[in-house]
Amino acid sequence: MYRQVCLLLIIFISSVHIQCQAQRSFGIDFDRNTFVKDGKPFRYVSGSIHMYRMPREYWADRLQRMWAAGLNAIQTYVFWDQHESVKGIYNFDDNNDLVAFIQLAQKIGFLVILRVGPYGCGEHEFGGLPWWLLRDLTDVQFRQMNSIYLNAVNQWMSVLLPKIRPLLYNNGGSVISVQIENEYGSYPACDHAYMGYLRDIFRQYLGENVVLFTVDGDGLGYLKCGTVQGAYATIDFGPGANINASFSTQRQYAPNGPLINTEFYPGWLDLWGYKHSTVDTADIVRTLDQMLSIGVNVNFYMFYGGTNFGFTSGADPDYKPQPTSYDYDAPISEPGDITSKYMAIRTLIGKYLPLPSVPIPANNTKKAYGSVQLTFKQSLLSYIKSHSPHCETSTYPKRFEELGQNQAFVVYSTVLSNPEVQGKVLDLSGVRDRAYVLLGEKSIGTAYRANSSSLKLTIQAPGNRETNLNIIVENMGRLNFGGFLLDTKGFVSNITLNGQILSNWTMCTSGALFDQAPTDFNANQANDFDPNAPSIFSGNFSVTDKIPSDTFLLPTTITNGYWPKGVAYINQYNLGRYWPVMGPQVTLYVPAPWLKPSASNSLTMVELQSSPCGTQTTCSVELVDYPILDKPTIFEAPILYKRQHQQKRRTRLAYPTSNSITLMANNVPIQSKPKSQLPTSSGSIVKTTSRKTRGEFSDYIAEDTFRRETIRKEEEAQRIWKAKYDPWLIDAYQEMYETIGANRGIPPDDRVIPLKRSEWQQPSTVLPPLHKRLDGQRRRRILGSFPETENDKIGWRLLPEHAIDIYGSKAANIPPLPKQYRLSSYPPESFY
Repeated sequence: MYRQVCLLLIIFISSVHIQCQAQRSFGIDFDRNTFVKDGKPFRYVSGSIHMYRMPREYWADRLQRMWAAGLNAIQTYVFWDQHESVKGIYNFDDNNDLVAFIQLAQKIGFLVILRVGPYGCGEHEFGGLPWWLLRDLTDVQFRQMNSIYLNAVNQWMSVLLPKIRPLLYNNGGSVISVQIENEYGSYPACDHAYMGYLRDIFRQYLGENVVLFTVDGDGLGYLKCGTVQGAYATIDFGPGANINASFSTQRQYAPNGPLINTEFYPGWLDLWGYKHSTVDTADIVRTLDQMLSIGVNVNFYMFYGGTNFGFTSGADPDYKPQPTSYDYDAPISEPGDITSKYMAIRTLIGKYLPLPSVPIPANNTKKAYGSVQLTFKQSLLSYIKSHSPHCETSTYPKRFEELGQNQAFVVYSTVLSNPEVQGKVLDLSGVRDRAYVLLGEKSIGTAYRANSSSLKLTIQAPGNRETNLNIIVENMGRLNFGGFLLDTKGFVSNITLNGQILSNWTMCTSGALFDQAPTDFNANQANDFDPNAPSIFSGNFSVTDKIPSDTFLLPTTITNGYWPKGVAYINQYNLGRYWPVMGPQVTLYVPAPWLKPSASNSLTMVELQSSPCGTQTTCSVELVDYPILDKPTIFEAPILYKRQHQQKRRTRLAYPTSNSITLMANNVPIQSKPKSQLPTSSGSIVKTTSRKTRGEFSDYIAEDTFRRETIRKEEEAQRIWKAKYDPWLIDAYQEMYETIGANRGIPPDDRVIPLKRSEWQQPSTVLPPLHKRLDGQRRRRILGSFPETENDKIGWRLLPEHAIDIYGSKAANIPPLPKQYRLSSYPPESFY
């Protein structure tokens, strides 16, 4: 009898479970153009959040803030490299516990949209791909049908996807959809077989009863390459877009089903040296209202951005590294604060969806813990050499990946045959990314891949007797976006001294020494201190609070200015890279859970450029209660929503055969003007700011004050050049120069270009040749306008948004061109 009752009970419970499972369903109703959840029409309003970009202790805090905003779903990436940093060894613990994060989101009430790649972008190192894919470059190709790449993908997916299957909504979890690849239409491979291959892998491990989707920019060219049969096509765009046009594009590849904006941008990414990106709240609300009013499913990318702790930030092409902060001007700020943008979005969501009956969480407390005294511990060079887990020799320098090194640093050392190096040129053109050059332990300069003028270093070391050449190479983050992802680190070409290849190198890796704070310093290192060489400083401070508060590391001394560039640590935690001299980010976010309550805490700075306290072996840094993410910079902010503008725009000048001249862009005339309407004086071409400008940064590499200032001014000119002028007009200018300038035999010194937009006060302006304002020793070849001739009285007018009327006029009265804007050559070598 007892057994019969038990058996009946088991059967009853099983039947109830089966019924519950059967009632739980999520899919697409193509007839009604909507998602269907448990048999009812459903629309999500979602926000992106990445578990890696905050301490695990803050997962619940940030998710609860998003729930209070009225969101009913979250969207998140899975970054492959975070889980398989060593090939074949998988980490799903602590901050990488993906299952726990998804289950926590479900507990709060969220549905989950999962983006598993294998490539993810997300302004993350190498787009989330693991670095070891770059170890052997023989025959490897990424994001396409390549056996080497796909073997690694297969192995990874065989580990990841079985963890996800139980979390699918139809299986009792919260995951309603899974993305295939990521914005593949922006990648030049356009390999449909590859996308189909990924689809089949996902189906193999996740089953047929799950919504797979793709996302691409709102252009037919992107969707043509980025979509695949069997995965629902979605688009992304930002505020201000014409939503009817955008969704008409989606309908070309998804004629039936829900309208979806998978990445709606309430903010945008930052780049070192570029103005902090912001997006106007009114524009966000306006476009959001338009979408919600017609039933669109929306995901905010990002709703909470967080922080690129450690060495996890990536870089944009050509090479523009991203800062540590991933604040993103998001509705919830980097330290988790509720913003006015958050409140405006919440109010609008409440117009279309019921808001949860929970209070909006208060902002967390921030505290200034004051000055922290730091002491020089050891030079970075000697620390790596004495603690390196691996050193090897080679005739020529090897790449990081060949040496088994992912992030941080590698020391390259060789012995010079002759110590007489004064005035010789050390060519470091193959460095990836930044090289700190030393003779023995003494710094002689810095080279940076994004600053071409720094790559050929003229050595200033009179009377030198040191023959040990040491080069510390820093990885500043691999490219995470664009068509060329083979961004290896170290040296990609040989190093030469006065044209002679240097050989017989010893390379010492840093391994994982800097993943956490460096410790175990060698004693009696003070005599080796060079304030201009990379050095490690450390000190302690007390937190008297029983419960610590968030704080911010301000890398500056009270009297001596910024710590220029390096990596900072609180206790064992790697806060990330600092570079306040470049901006826009100055402070580093310090989460409260990483502080020790009522105890002594350590703060360590790996300063790479120079100590702000000069020859003193002690220095200080500040812990303040506010962030600084918007320091003025030399460049304007990155153009918003770049993923929608990846097709290269080429411009050419069409020269008149009779009586007109036309500027062409993509073979479409922009402006045509009869010669009779052109001015009689020469016209200057003023380049305009494009959607993909290029950046260049200065290095203070000379001890001599005058030489350093001269270099700074010339590099500042090149930075301004590259920030303000369209790279796609360079080809046009070269064509113009060849067909007009060369024919007229105009000397280079007679060319000048106005570089400063603020000088263009009148619609018609032209500056006198620069060589007339400089003495003979200061003459420079300057790109610019042609002197007036009788045969070529031609001017151009450019019509894009940022263009300026550039018709010449002798009557214009404007200030002379400042000397600091001179250029040493044209074209700037850094363009190529």
